[in-house]
Amino acid sequence: MNQEARILLDILRAFFEEKVLAQETMAQFKELLEPVLKQSKIHNVSGIVAYKVKEYFTYNNPENEEDAELLQIMTEIFFLTVQQSALCEKKFEELSEKFVEEQIDHLAFKGIVIKKFYTVPELRTFGDVDFVIREKDVERTDALMKKLGYYTKADFVPVYTYKKEHEYYEIHTSIMSVNITERADYIGYFGKMWEYARKKDEFIYEFTPEFHFIYLFTHVAKHIYSSGAGIRMYMDLAFYIKRQGSNMDWEFVKSEIEKLELSRFFNLAMQCIKNWFKLELPFEVSNVEDEVLQDFELYTMEAGVFGFYGRNSGETLVRKMNMTEKKGISRIKALKKVLFPNARMIKTRYTYLKKHPYLLPVAWVDRVIRNNKDISSTLRTSKEIIAVKKDDVNEKIRFYRKIGL
Repeated sequence: MNQEARILLDILRAFFEEKVLAQETMAQFKELLEPVLKQSKIHNVSGIVAYKVKEYFTYNNPENEEDAELLQIMTEIFFLTVQQSALCEKKFEELSEKFVEEQIDHLAFKGIVIKKFYTVPELRTFGDVDFVIREKDVERTDALMKKLGYYTKADFVPVYTYKKEHEYYEIHTSIMSVNITERADYIGYFGKMWEYARKKDEFIYEFTPEFHFIYLFTHVAKHIYSSGAGIRMYMDLAFYIKRQGSNMDWEFVKSEIEKLELSRFFNLAMQCIKNWFKLELPFEVSNVEDEVLQDFELYTMEAGVFGFYGRNSGETLVRKMNMTEKKGISRIKALKKVLFPNARMIKTRYTYLKKHPYLLPVAWVDRVIRNNKDISSTLRTSKEIIAVKKDDVNEKIRFYRKIGL
């Protein structure tokens, strides 16, 4: 791990432990200001860094003009983050009231829920708000959202996205649309999500703490398997354990994670959380080799909040094909998947094909039109697939096996 990543982790640990930044950490931060701020931006934790620096200066007055200027910049970032987060939550509360009026069951999860566990909730940012509805309510939900002035950004089953100005919602009928590995039925497992929902209020539900944690952890695994997961995803889990851990049935959690064939990765992730945030876990974890911990730490910090920053998407696709297909044809399969997704995928993506399957040719044209803006990205990925080196793919496969995926 490079120095700027180490400094960022020190700042996030201080935030988690609710401690003022040490003078040494502050000195290192000022020395590597730009690279640390860049790291905080790609991991989507700039507001937290700004808050901790601002807090530091409440206990240690700025010593010079540079300190005063830094304090001003950090204060602006902090208040902008808080303002955006508070507005996002307020808008969702207003939308939720409309769902209640229409008698539509809904259940919020992920960021909008996790934020309440943070030391300063408004500093847990999110680009969109995720919530679940019942499949039978899709058409009523669509009519309501359009009536309220939202436009459809995507209607890919099982996620429907709506946007209006700065509001962005992902409305789910299922919370897991892919099987992360071939070892377990992730889609089927999380397809039973309503069995783990409990009523908070009329037409408003929430997941049980155990099920939500299992989902959040599996969601991390899903991101890692496709690209990567940054430090904030683990901080989410750390805060969840810190606030909810003593009230959770951890034997149930671990047995369910074992069913999902993720026990080895769970042990690694929990060991890292324990190390990174100095968190006292309410359960035992096995020791992990230092080399594995260091490799995983580097992998976590180098590519941003969702693991995309600086990553080769072509290599990722070939690697995934290599882990499920015959090695000799993985590159061809990956290229075909990017350029010509199969009919089954098209049918599951476009909702109108459920009622009108004969419109499949129209859906192909529809896909081209919708993806028009992404043509350059598709071409870039195709070039990466063609250029990817076999040794790089094999090395990444060994890494994934090593961490339990």
